[in-house]
Amino acid sequence: AKGVLLILDASTPFGGPATPFTRIWCAFEEHVALTDDGRKVPMLLDIATCHRGVAQVLTDGICEADEKEADGEGGLDIKSEREASFPENVLAKG
Repeated sequence: AKGVLLILDASTPFGGPATPFTRIWCAFEEHVALTDDGRKVPMLLDIATCHRGVAQVLTDGICEADEKEADGEGGLDIKSEREASFPENVLAKG
């Protein structure tokens, strides 16, 4: 595996948002995966949620789709635009 995908829930009548941030075992699993000294290359951490019926993803670095859409221009602007719609109330919990 190249990384970890942390999926965060939205606010619902039953809980959330970002329930994994309130679960100690989730934090422990992330820590173990991301700090494995036996790996030559550190794992990446991407964070995803669903907002207004659309998947939102924060990526650790520029992803392949951003580079492709940027057509050789690096992709940082594309990444920034894509991630700008990630819901702040979910992020604030972490």
